[in-house]
Order: sequence, then structure tokens, then C-alpha cells
Amino acid sequence: MSSSNFAAANDIVEEFRDTDIEALRDVPLPPKEKETLTRLEACRVASIGTTALYKAVKGGTLKIKRNGTKIIVKRSALNDYLHNLPDG
Repeated sequence: MSSSNFAAANDIVEEFRDTDIEALRDVPLPPKEKETLTRLEACRVASIGTTALYKAVKGGTLKIKRNGTKIIVKRSALNDYLHNLPDG
């Protein structure tokens, strides 16, 4: 993982820890044509919690973008992450 990705992953630790699970349930599913997602929308689309999303970012298996302090997840990156998960 590059140092910039590592720094970005470390920057979001507190953001993920502060997420209220009730707030995640209230996030509406975004339209399928939306190309970028917030971190909470990404969790809803992937049916994962914020901790799993954080671990994927920190582990380098899910790439994110930043716009200032806003975390942006490209739908294509989320699809790649999901496609590469082991079969259960």
C-alpha cells in the first residue's frame, strides 16, 4: 500500500468508529447509475458494516478517493472488491 493510501486509511479510522449503526440503516440505497458513493452508501450497497469497509480500505483491497475530508468510493472499485472476495 502506498504511503498516501496508508495515510488516508489512518485518517478515516475515527470517522468509521464514530458511525452510528442506526444511521447506516437510515441511509437510502443510491440509484444504480450513481458512479460514486459515500462511505455509508457503499456499506449499504455491499451489505457490509463500516468496520468491514474500513478494514478493506486499510488492507488495500478497496480503493477510495478523497475530496477534502469527504470519502468517496467509486462504484467500480466497490464492485471489484466484491468480485474478489472468496466464495463462501
